[in-house]
Amino acid sequence: MIQDPSVQGDPGCSRMVPEEEVAAMGELEFGYRESQCLNIAIAGSNGKSSAAACLKAIMESGQRET
Repeated sequence: MIQDPSVQGDPGCSRMVPEEEVAAMGELEFGYRESQCLNIAIAGSNGKSSAAACLKAIMESGQRET
């Protein structure tokens, strides 16, 4: 079950399926688990765009597709 970040609180559907049968996760975790590529997360209050641009340049210099 993928949790939608736009839904505030518990919509009730999580009580419909026993926890041991279905894993609940957020969209980012689902994408990470399903992807076959390198995932790098950049978080924080300031400097994300600069850090992402720098990381892109580093990855491209190593012939990594971005």
